[in-house]
Amino acid sequence: MGLLYKLSRHSSVYADYGHGFVTPTFYQLAYRPDGQPGLNFALQPMHLHNAEVGLRSTLGAVRLEASVYDITTDNQIIVNSSVKGRTTYVNAGSTRRDGVELSADAALAAHLSARLAYSLIRVRFTGGPYNGNTLPGVPRQQLYAGLSWRPPLPGAALQGFYTTLSALVRSQVFVDARNSDAAQGYGVLDWAAGVRQRHGAWRLSEFVRVDNVLDRNYVAAVVIADSNGRYFEAAPGRNAMVGVQLTRGF
Repeated sequence: MGLLYKLSRHSSVYADYGHGFVTPTFYQLAYRPDGQPGLNFALQPMHLHNAEVGLRSTLGAVRLEASVYDITTDNQIIVNSSVKGRTTYVNAGSTRRDGVELSADAALAAHLSARLAYSLIRVRFTGGPYNGNTLPGVPRQQLYAGLSWRPPLPGAALQGFYTTLSALVRSQVFVDARNSDAAQGYGVLDWAAGVRQRHGAWRLSEFVRVDNVLDRNYVAAVVIADSNGRYFEAAPGRNAMVGVQLTRGF
């Protein structure tokens, strides 16, 4: 259920409430936690109750969005163990997620545009064997900032030219429900450029992208509850990608 109210031509507030459930996937049912043969039929679906309030507003060349939310989950499904690529799952009681999301998009002078997005989320077990701990694999804070340039260059070869410099900052991530260890937070800088052309129903885009421009060493992902303690997956160093995409509309 949702309700939206327009404060003015350029601003509105909204409130949403929802209830639903998430059934286990076939992958989560594939192995039993006790190591016995057969499917994991003891795994129960998660039930969720979520509420959110927010604001959307446009102030001249700036578009702002803000929201606050609260989500409670029963029968939270988590990774029980991960052994040589075989992952088992169990229900671990209830969790509660509450957080804030903020974003701003601005059209600047000289054909520049900027985007800033910040999220803060707290995910806690509120029952079961891990009561009070943080759900693994979820960064508490994340910040994205990007600056793009799209000049109106003449000539078919340079139609739709753009270049973007972006930064992503994330806080630490716990590796298991016991919160026994954590991957430290990081910040990374990326750059991309490309051109986009349209010819009738056809669209062609060419791009080049450089990730981790500063060649930082950091943990990009974690293997939740790895039984051998090998939780951390390092990100590649500075790396580049070149691509071409052709699409047709019907």
